[in-house]
Amino acid sequence: MKKLIFLLPALSLILLSCEKKTDSDTLISIKKANYSGCFNSRNKSLESVSEMSDSLYFVPDEDELNLFIDIVYSCCGELKDSVVIDRSVVSVYLKDKNPESYACNCICLYKINYSITNYRGRNIDFKVYMKNIAGNKFSLWKEIWYVGLFD
Repeated sequence: MKKLIFLLPALSLILLSCEKKTDSDTLISIKKANYSGCFNSRNKSLESVSEMSDSLYFVPDEDELNLFIDIVYSCCGELKDSVVIDRSVVSVYLKDKNPESYACNCICLYKINYSITNYRGRNIDFKVYMKNIAGNKFSLWKEIWYVGLFD
């Protein structure tokens, strides 16, 4: 009985001293973004037109989930991005800031790579929305799901 009386306060002290994780420690977040392709050059891409295609995909590695967005768009476009993370939904908004985009007679491949942390063991819905100069609303461009069952 004396051992039990000693163990209960000791166990309580151990449990209270353990580090607790808060929600902010485990939220999905974007560590960095990398822009390439037409973000770096206003000239036509070095790839031929037949090799350029819109795509949305991800590649997981040890510490990060890399989300890749490749979009074929007017070479005069000035695409700006913003990201909203709401629990397990990552929404990317792309907007063209150049009112003269449609005057161009060329297309180009814009590439964005987001490095995402705290993704392991989560199911994440990635949605990319696009708003061009002619439109007044964002519309869903592409969507992909990451299923973290096997992390």
